[in-house]
Amino acid sequence: MKRLTTVLALVLSAALVAPVAQAKEEAKTSKEKSAEVKKAKAKKEKAKKEKEKASKNSDKKEIKTKALDKEKKVAKDEIDSNAKTSNKDVVKKEKTTAKSESKESTREANKSVEKDRQSTEETRTSGNKRSVAKANSDKAKLYKNTIVNLNKADAATLQKYLVGIGEKRAKAVVAYRQKNGSFKGVEELKSIPGIGDGIYDGLKKNVSLSRGEYKVEKKATKK
Repeated sequence: MKRLTTVLALVLSAALVAPVAQAKEEAKTSKEKSAEVKKAKAKKEKAKKEKEKASKNSDKKEIKTKALDKEKKVAKDEIDSNAKTSNKDVVKKEKTTAKSESKESTREANKSVEKDRQSTEETRTSGNKRSVAKANSDKAKLYKNTIVNLNKADAATLQKYLVGIGEKRAKAVVAYRQKNGSFKGVEELKSIPGIGDGIYDGLKKNVSLSRGEYKVEKKATKK
């Protein structure tokens, strides 16, 4: 009987202990699962934060990169702008220099042309003077004893026989006579522009108011 009671007590004890143990085991398992869940959740949260942090760092890096690119672009644009301005200044300076050189070259060319013209004019004038001097010398020799009628001679006669009288002065003498009438005295010749004391002294002995040559004879043409 005592033995049976002991067995029943053990069975009852076992029956009571088993659920408790199971409950403890289940509670332990649940606790472990909860811990694992919390751990997994914490790990997931950590991973999320790291990802957000990495994303923020990436954004910051991208922003920084963009800022650097913008600064580089601004610097490059400024350099290009300065280079263009510099090139424009160089081109403008070159154009100004070329224009100045062209003006100077044109001025020098004009000076050269003017110098040549003056030289040619001087040569022609010198040649004309020599030619006139020779003509007057020839007249003085050929017609030293020829007398010209000052009041009747035409321009051709005056030009042919009188020293210092060319075509222009000869026409001036005739024009003066037509305007003022016959010469009253030989010295009136000095009233005509272009006939001064020098020319007058050279021809006065070859003119007369009433006698002498007054028309150049034309050579007869052969038939």
